[in-house]
Amino acid sequence: MELENISEEIVLTLFKKKPFIKRINLDKEPQIFQFLTTTKANLKDKTQMRKIFKSAFILDSVDTLKYLSENEAEISIIEDRDIESAIESDSINSLMYYVENVGLENINEEMKLSFLKNKKFAERFNLDKEPHICKFLTTTNSNLKDKKQAKKLLKIALCCDSVDTLKYLVGKGAKLSSFTCEDIEKTVEYNGVNCLVYYVEVLGIENIKKSTVLALIKSKNIAFKNKLLDLGLDPHIDKNYLLHSSLNGYDSLIESDTLDEILNFIKRLLDAGCDLYARKCEILVCSIGLNQPKIVDLILGYSKKPYPKIGNRVQELIFGNKVDLVRVILSHCKGVCENLNYFFYLNRRLIKTEMTKLLLEFGICTSGKHGMDMVKYAINNKEIELADLLMKFNNNLDYTDVKLFRDAVYIGCTSVTEKYLQNQKFINDNLENEFINLCSKNQNSFIEMTIKCYTSSKKLQKKNSSRLKVSSLVNIKDQKLLEIAIKNENMEMINTLLEYGAIPLPEDKNLFLYSIKHENIDLMNHYLQVLSLNSKAHRDIICEGLAQAIQYTCFNIYDSLITFLSEESPTKRKKFERKKTTGEGKPKAVEVSENIKNISQNIKNDILQQACNVGNVEYARKAIGMGADVNGIEPRTLCNAYVSKNTDILDLLIENGIEKERIKEYEFVKVCTEGNFVKVKEMVSEGIDLNIYDGMQRINTRKDNLECQLNIFFYLYLHDCFSRFAIWKRMVDGDMEMFSRVWKTNLHSQPESKDEL
Repeated sequence: MELENISEEIVLTLFKKKPFIKRINLDKEPQIFQFLTTTKANLKDKTQMRKIFKSAFILDSVDTLKYLSENEAEISIIEDRDIESAIESDSINSLMYYVENVGLENINEEMKLSFLKNKKFAERFNLDKEPHICKFLTTTNSNLKDKKQAKKLLKIALCCDSVDTLKYLVGKGAKLSSFTCEDIEKTVEYNGVNCLVYYVEVLGIENIKKSTVLALIKSKNIAFKNKLLDLGLDPHIDKNYLLHSSLNGYDSLIESDTLDEILNFIKRLLDAGCDLYARKCEILVCSIGLNQPKIVDLILGYSKKPYPKIGNRVQELIFGNKVDLVRVILSHCKGVCENLNYFFYLNRRLIKTEMTKLLLEFGICTSGKHGMDMVKYAINNKEIELADLLMKFNNNLDYTDVKLFRDAVYIGCTSVTEKYLQNQKFINDNLENEFINLCSKNQNSFIEMTIKCYTSSKKLQKKNSSRLKVSSLVNIKDQKLLEIAIKNENMEMINTLLEYGAIPLPEDKNLFLYSIKHENIDLMNHYLQVLSLNSKAHRDIICEGLAQAIQYTCFNIYDSLITFLSEESPTKRKKFERKKTTGEGKPKAVEVSENIKNISQNIKNDILQQACNVGNVEYARKAIGMGADVNGIEPRTLCNAYVSKNTDILDLLIENGIEKERIKEYEFVKVCTEGNFVKVKEMVSEGIDLNIYDGMQRINTRKDNLECQLNIFFYLYLHDCFSRFAIWKRMVDGDMEMFSRVWKTNLHSQPESKDEL
C-alpha cells in the first residue's frame, strides 16, 4: 500500500512508533527523504501535501521539510498535536526548524511548556536556565490583565521551575494562592523545587492547605524537604511520613554526596523525635532492602527496642552475603546473635567464608554444643580453612574427644591440634600416649609442635636462655621413641627428638648401628654418651659398630670409634665431627689399648670380613693387626677376591696364612675360569670339594676357549656340581650350546622353581 492511500491519522500514528520506522528503515536520512518524496501523491493537493509534511515533521526529516517548503508547503500546517507528537518522538531537528521559521514569540503558552519539557530543545535554545526561561515565557502577545491568561502562564512558569517568571507575574498582579493541589502535585512530579520553595516562602507553610502540604512532602528531593523543615514544616506530619519516606525513589546505587544528604536529613528527623517504629518501621525496612549499612547503623543507633522481625531479615541477609549490613545489625542487636547458633550450624554449607568469619566474630557457634559440632564438621570434611576460623574465635573445645585430635592431625589441621596442645587437662591425661602415636605415624611437624607446647606448659625453658631446648616428653618412661624413629627410618624425627633432649638407652643398639649406616654423627655422639667403657656389653656394641662402619665404608667413623675405645679417661669424651670420606681411607696410627685388645675374636674376624668385602686392604691389614684370623672368615672370601680381581686382598690373605684348603679352592676356581680342562679333571680326581664352585656364572664364555669351557661345564655337571635350575638359568641367559649338550643327557624335567627362574 502506498503512502497516499493511507489516512493521515494512521500515518501519523505509525510514524510515532520507533520500532516500526526502524523496521522499514525510516530512522535516518536520506532514506526518509527518498521515501517521502518519491510518491505518486500530487503535491498540489493540499491534503496529500499536509500528510507528507506532517510525516516528515514527526520523522525528524528536515531535508524533506525544506523540500516541501520549496514546493509551497507552509509551516502553519503543523498543529499543536503535531508538536506534541514530535516532542514525544524526540524529533529535535524538526522542532528547531519549526521555531526558527515561526519565532519563539509566536508560540502560545501551552506549546512553550511542551517545548521546555524537551531537554534537548531547551539546551539547544538555552532555555534550561534562568533568565532565558522567563524571557521565553513572558514573550507573548497574551493580555496579562486577563485573569485566565495570567493564571495559565503562572502554571506554566511553576511547572518549568522559573522563579523569575513567577516573580514577574506576581509583580503584574498574579496570585500564588491560585495554585491548586493538582498544580503542586504536577510541579513536585517535575521536580520544580525552586518554584515550590518560593511558593512556600511567600505564602508561609502555616497558610497552605494540609492537602497541599502533603503533596509537597511527597517530593523525592531531600534538599527541598530540608528547606521545608527550615520553613517551619512539622517533622511529625502525617504520622512521621517525612522520616519513613526518606528513601522513596532511591535505589541501592546512591551516590556518596546524596547519601550524606540523606543521612543528615534522617538524623535531623530522629533528633526531632520522630517515631522510628511508626509505619511498621518502614525506614529501617527500606534501608535494609537497599543494602545501606550506614543508614541502618544511624537508625539502629536511635532504636530503644528491637525490630520484631529483625532476626528473619538477618537470616536472609546472611544467605545474600551482605556482610557489612549484617555486621551493623549484629552490633546493635545483641539478642539476634543468641538465636543464630542453630541457624548457622544448620546452613553451614550455604554460608560463604566472609560471612562465616563475621558470624564467628560475634561469637556465633564458637562455644557449646553447636560450636563443637562445627569443629567436627570442619575436620570430618577436611575444611581446614573453616577449622582455622573456628579456632581463631573458639575457646571451648571438648578436650576429652581424643578422636577429634587425631583426625585433626591426620588432615594436617594445625590450628585445632595446637588448641588441644594448649589445654593442661589434655596434656595431663592424653599427651604422652598421643605423642607416641604421632611418632609412630611419622607426623614430623606435629611432633615438634607437641614438644614445644608441652615444654611451654611445664615451664621448662628459661627466658633468654641460650641452652639447648629440653623436654621430658622425648624421654617418656618405658617408651623408646628413638627406636620408633629408627624403625620408621625417619631422620627428621630423630634429629627433632635429639634436639629436645632425647637420651638413647644403652640397649638401643639398632639406633647406634643406624647412625653409622647413615653417617649421623650427632645421633652417634648422643648414643656414645650413655655408654660406659667399663661395661663389656657396651664395648661389644661399639665393636659391632666397627664392622658396620667398614661395611658401609664409613672409615672416618671407624677411626673415631677406635679412638673412643682407646681413651684412657672415658668421662671426658670429645664429640666426633663429620669428616670427608673416601672410598679408600687410611687408618690413623693408634696405639692398641687394652679395650681394643679385648675385642672379641668374632668381632675382629667380622671387621676383617667387611674390609675384604669392600676391597679395602689397609683396613683388612689393620684388622689382622688387631688379631683377626684369616681362617675365621667366610670360606669363599679368597675365591671372591679372585673373581673380583682384588689381588691385594688375595695376596694379603695368602701372606697371613690362610688355610691350604682355601688356597686349593681358589686355585680350582681359577683353573675353571681360565678354561684349563686338564687341570680341572686332575683336581676333581684329587677329591676337591665341587660345592665351592657355585654357579656357571664363574665361567665366562669366550670365543678363544669356548670348547674348553663347555667341556668343563659339562664335566662338572656329570659330577653333580650344578642343579637343574642352574642349567635352565644358563638357557635363559642365552647359552644354548651348553644347554643343548646337557639336554642330550636326558635332562628333561622342568626347574624346581619356576618363580625363581
